[in-house]
Amino acid sequence: MRQRVLLLAFAVVALFLPQVAEACPVCFGDIGGPAARGVNNGILAMLGVVFTVQIGFAVMFIGIVRRAKQVPDTNTLEHKESTDVTKRGSR
Repeated sequence: MRQRVLLLAFAVVALFLPQVAEACPVCFGDIGGPAARGVNNGILAMLGVVFTVQIGFAVMFIGIVRRAKQVPDTNTLEHKESTDVTKRGSR
């Protein structure tokens, strides 16, 4: 209930104060201002996080492939059947 009241209050304030809801400074032509630099730095930080996660996935899959190459292939191993097993199956 409290969240709904806060959300309604925020909507009313935003409705009666449209100058607060203006576009970013880049849209108004102040490209070199501190707000525009902050926005650009925020974008670069988010891109850095995304690329770090993608590099982590790539390293993980490379490690999985390397480990898979070290595991011996089960199709090439010789399976020695015990004589007891063949005798049991012939009963």
